[in-house]
Amino acid sequence: MSALRAAFSPWRLTDEEGLWIPGEGVKRDAELGAEVSGGRGGLVRLWRSDRSLVVTRREARLPRFVEAKEAFDAEGWPVVVRDSGGTTVPHFPGALQVSLLLPRSRSEGLGVENVYHLLCEPVKSALHALGLETGYGEVAGSFCDGRFNLVHAGRKVAGTAQRWKGAGPGSHRNEGYILSHMVLFVEGDLVGATKAVNRFLELAGGRGGFELDAQETVDRALRRGHPPQAGGDADARPLMDRVRLSLRAALERDLGLPGTTTDG
Repeated sequence: MSALRAAFSPWRLTDEEGLWIPGEGVKRDAELGAEVSGGRGGLVRLWRSDRSLVVTRREARLPRFVEAKEAFDAEGWPVVVRDSGGTTVPHFPGALQVSLLLPRSRSEGLGVENVYHLLCEPVKSALHALGLETGYGEVAGSFCDGRFNLVHAGRKVAGTAQRWKGAGPGSHRNEGYILSHMVLFVEGDLVGATKAVNRFLELAGGRGGFELDAQETVDRALRRGHPPQAGGDADARPLMDRVRLSLRAALERDLGLPGTTTDG
């Protein structure tokens, strides 16, 4: 980890306040990718979006995609297309997005698994500090399933995806970037969001049927393990704030960051 950390120094960490309009937060990842592609160091971005369904380019080619998109746009689940693979995922205010952006010009010898570890290990450390143990693994029945889910007690609390874009190492053009991103389900109605994913895919002509209990929020997982007690010394701050603070501390420690930039 230390060698990888050094390869992409100097690092930057941006923690963005407020909620992005659906689609704009995804677009911002691409803008920042173009920025780091010039050879600047690695960037980690924390952000949230108002509710939306974020689909892959493959799913955008489903036979009834246009009709499904129009229907869900109208009912308050705007549909956004992303570059990375997997399946449809829900974004909503209780989900924290973690985006890792790296210049491909510095990626000699770097593999997909290395990038996932750079993204996921600080998140695992941050959740551990809050009392939640997670590991890697697939979860049968979960949407956008993959080996680098973060899993607690057999349920998925975070999903990941990755995209390598543009020129690779050795290219004469100083272009290209790697985007590895995570949706960490902190709190909120994840069951309702999973139902929306299923309905959308079925309406679009794809395959839904994801299990409602295959995913879990950090909030529910913590409550399962530590039921609230009256009169305790529990941290009274909102859970999202606690998660963000813990994650910023883990990122600053693990990546050797000098500090955090907070954007309005």
